[in-house]
Amino acid sequence: MAVFSHFQGWNRIRSARAPFPPGTFPLVLALFISLSIAHAAEEQNGNQLDFANGLFHRGFYKEAIAEYEGYLSNAPEGEDAATAWLRLGRSAVAIEDYARALEAFRKAEAATTDAGRRVEARVSAGEALFFSGKYPETIETLKDLSGTATPEEPRARVLYYLGRSFIETGAYAEAVSSFSSLIADAPETPLAGFAQYHLGFAHLAGNALEEAAKAFSAAAKAPGAEDALRMESCFRAAELYDKLGWTETALTAYEQLRKDYPESEYARRADYGYGWALYHSGRYEDADALAATFVKNYPDSAHLPGFLYLRGNCRYQQARYAEALEHYDALRSRYPDSPFAERALYKSAWAHYLSSDNTAASREVAAFLETYPESELRGEGLYLLGSLHVAEGNYETALTEFRQISEDYSSSEFAAEALFKAAECHALLGTRDEAAKTFEAFARAYPDNPLTEQAMMRSGDARFTAQDFAAALANYKGILEKPGDPAVEEEALYRLAVTYHNMKEQGESAAAFRRLLEKFPDGKYAAEALLRIGDFELRQNKDALKAVEAYQAVLAKKPAENITLGALQGLANARYEQKDYEQAAAQVLQLIQNYPDSPLPSDAYMWCGQWLQEVERWEDAAAVFAALLKAHPEHEQRGELLFVLGGCYEKAGDMDQAIAAYTELLHQDADPVRGAELRLRLGKLQESRNALEEARVLYEEAANLDGGEFSARARFHLAALYESGGDYENAARNFMRLAILYIHETLSPEALWHAGNCYTRMNKPDQARSVFEELVADYPDSPFAKEAQALLDQQPTIAPSKTE
Repeated sequence: MAVFSHFQGWNRIRSARAPFPPGTFPLVLALFISLSIAHAAEEQNGNQLDFANGLFHRGFYKEAIAEYEGYLSNAPEGEDAATAWLRLGRSAVAIEDYARALEAFRKAEAATTDAGRRVEARVSAGEALFFSGKYPETIETLKDLSGTATPEEPRARVLYYLGRSFIETGAYAEAVSSFSSLIADAPETPLAGFAQYHLGFAHLAGNALEEAAKAFSAAAKAPGAEDALRMESCFRAAELYDKLGWTETALTAYEQLRKDYPESEYARRADYGYGWALYHSGRYEDADALAATFVKNYPDSAHLPGFLYLRGNCRYQQARYAEALEHYDALRSRYPDSPFAERALYKSAWAHYLSSDNTAASREVAAFLETYPESELRGEGLYLLGSLHVAEGNYETALTEFRQISEDYSSSEFAAEALFKAAECHALLGTRDEAAKTFEAFARAYPDNPLTEQAMMRSGDARFTAQDFAAALANYKGILEKPGDPAVEEEALYRLAVTYHNMKEQGESAAAFRRLLEKFPDGKYAAEALLRIGDFELRQNKDALKAVEAYQAVLAKKPAENITLGALQGLANARYEQKDYEQAAAQVLQLIQNYPDSPLPSDAYMWCGQWLQEVERWEDAAAVFAALLKAHPEHEQRGELLFVLGGCYEKAGDMDQAIAAYTELLHQDADPVRGAELRLRLGKLQESRNALEEARVLYEEAANLDGGEFSARARFHLAALYESGGDYENAARNFMRLAILYIHETLSPEALWHAGNCYTRMNKPDQARSVFEELVADYPDSPFAKEAQALLDQQPTIAPSKTE
C-alpha cells in the first residue's frame, strides 16, 4: 500500500511536468520503485516492533514472541535488535519457555555494545537458568556480576538468584553471604524481603537457629512485602523463638500474627504454637483457656489431638492430676493413632504415680512399655517402673530397671537419675563397694547434674569437680580418715594428689602420690603417680637421678600411651640434666620412632641433633632434624635446618634424601652465596650418581652466581667434568675463566695446570706454553709450577703430562 500511494503521487507530479527525455523514464521509475519498497519494508518492521511491544506490555506473551521473532528475522542487526531479544526473552520466561528465553538473552547480550544492556541480558540469562533448575550454571553466569561495580537493581537480582542457587546446591555459607550482601547494600529493593526469607532457610540448613529466627522476623517486617510472605515469615520466626526457648519473643510474634491476619490459615497454626509457647512460659491457665476455645471453635482441626494433650499437660503441671487424666483419656479414646496418644499414656502413668495410686501407675506404665516398645520415651517409662519397685521395697528388680536405662537409654531424660538411683539401690541392698563405684561413675558422667554434689560428697569427689579445692581436700581427708572400701580410698588418694597439683602445691601432691603408691602399688593410678613423682623430682627438686628412677618405673608398668609418652619425654630431659647425652639422645630417638605424631619441644630436637652431629652419628642426626622439621614446619630457622639436614644425609650416604633437602632449600633461599654452595653440593651428589648432565647444569648455575669461593669451586668442578669427558676445549675455557676471575692460592694454580694440559691435548703448544709460563710466574711455590717448569724445559715441544 505504501508503494501504491507513492506511485499515485508520482503520477500526479509527472502529469504536471514536461515529459522525460526519451528512454530515461523507465530507468527512473525502476529506481524509485526500489527505494519505495525499501522504505516500506523499514516502516513495516517498525510497525511490527511497535505491535510486538504493545503485546508485551499487555501480557500477550506468546503473540509478542511471534512478532519479535518476525521483526528480528527481518532486521537481525537493527538498532532495536537487543531490545527485541530482551523482551522476547522476558516473554519466554513469562510462559516458562526457559530454553528459548536463555537463547534470547544471550543473543541480546551479543547484539549490543551498551554496558548496561549487556549486564541486563546476562542477569536475565542467569534468571532463566535458575528457573530451568540449572543452579551450577546460574552461579557460573552470575558470579562475576555480584560486585559493587554492577548497578544496584541488576546486582540485587544477581545476589538474590545466586543465593537461591547456592541453597539449591547446598552451599549454605555462600547463600548467607549473597543474601546478606543484598540486604545490606540494597535494602529498598523489592527483593530484600524475599532475600530475608530465604536467608532464614539458609541459616536453618546450617543449624543457626537464632540467625534464622532473626532473618524470618526481618522478612515479616520488610517494607512492601506481600501478605503471604509476611504471614509465613512471622510464623516461622515464632516457631524458632519457641524452640530456642525465647518464650516471650515467641509469644509476641504469635500475637502479632494472630492480630494482623486473624482469618488466615497461619492464624490457626499460630494459635497452636501460641498455646504451646504459653505453656512453655509457665502460663498454664492462659494456655488451657486458649486450647479450650480452639477445640470449641474448630472441632475438625488437625490440631485437636495436640490441644487435648496440651490441656492435659497444663493440668498436670498444676498438680491437678485427676483433670489431667480426663484429658489424656479423652485423647487416647478419640485419637488412638495420634502420636500424642503414646505420650498421653506415658503421662497418665506418671499422673497416677504422683497421685500415689501406684497400682494404676504400674498398670499404665506396663501398658505403655508393651504397646510402644520402640518409643523414644521407653527409658523414661523404665525409670517410672524402677521407682515403683523402689516404693514396693523390691530393690533388686528396681536396680535391674535403672541399670538398663543407664546402659541402653543414655539419652533418656532420666538417664542420670537412673544411675544415681542404681547407686542408691546398691546402698539399700548393702553392696557398699558397688554403691561407691556407681556413685563415682555418676559423678564422672554427670558433673553438672543437681544430684552430682550429693553423689560426689558420698564418693569424695564433689569439691574437686567443682574446683573448690580447699573444700575438696577436706572431703577427701574425711574419707581417708575413715578406712573403708579400698576402691573408695584409692579414688580419694588419687583425687587428693591431683587437687594439690591443681593448687600448685607440688610437694604435697608428690607426697599424696607416694602414699597412693604405697597403698596401691599395682593400682590403676600407679603409673600416673610415678610419672607425677618423676616430674616433681626433675622440675621442683632438681634431682635428675630420682627422676630417672621414677620414669623407668613408669615404663616398667607398660602403661597407656599418653603416660608412656610423658615418661619418655621426662626421661630424655632427666638424662640431659645428668649430662648423659647418649642416653638422652636414645630416648629422643625412641620417641621419634615410636610416637611420630606426638611432637617434642623444638629445643629437645635441636640439642639432640647437634649432639649426634658432634659424635658423627649422621643417620640418627638426620632422623632428629627431619622430625624437627615435620613437628615444627614453620620453624624460624627452617632454612638452616634444611641445610644441616642435607649435610647429615650426605655424610650418612643417603644421597637421595640429601638431594631432596638441598633442593627444597634451593627453592627458598635467594642468597647467591648459599645458592652457589647448594648447587655445588647438589652437583657433587649428582656426579657421584653418574648423573653427569644434571651435575653439569648445577655446576654451571653455581659458577655463574656471585657466590665467592663456592662459585669458583663449582667452576673448577665444571671444567673437570668437561676434561674427564674429553671436551678439552670447554674444560680449558672454564679452567682459564677460574684462573682469571678468581685469585685463589690453591684453585688458581691447579686450574692453570689443567688448562695447560688441555691445550697440550688439543695440540695447541703455544697456548699451553703461555699458560704454564703464567703458572710458574704467578705461583712459583705451587707443586703444579714445578711440573709446569719441567714441561717448559722440554723445548721446543711440550708433551701432555701424565699428572692428572
